[in-house]
Amino acid sequence: MTALVAVFQCIGLIIPIGFNVGAFALVPIVIGAAMLGPVAGLWLGFIFGLVVIVTGQASAFYAFGVVQTVIVVLLKGALAGWVSGLMFKLIEKKNSLAAIITSSVLCPVVNTAVF
Repeated sequence: MTALVAVFQCIGLIIPIGFNVGAFALVPIVIGAAMLGPVAGLWLGFIFGLVVIVTGQASAFYAFGVVQTVIVVLLKGALAGWVSGLMFKLIEKKNSLAAIITSSVLCPVVNTAVF
């Protein structure tokens, strides 16, 4: 799952969506968080943030401070995966379809909202 996150995020670099790049890596983050739990979601989200930093996708925000940008990018990805996995675990007991829909919606929302 870690490799899928890295590859999907790199694929997003070559497929622009408007002025932005696609965050296709959120798909394996949600799947991994649902299958393996919140800690795996946290790890996969952290890897997502790391790939964003390494590929230079966050370089436009370095004007606000390099250290602050790195912390925020890593934190937002990790939190998105963790929250996605946590909500899936909580809702899955009642309805698995609702759980995957909720975690799929929350992952990009948390990723964007923390930023």
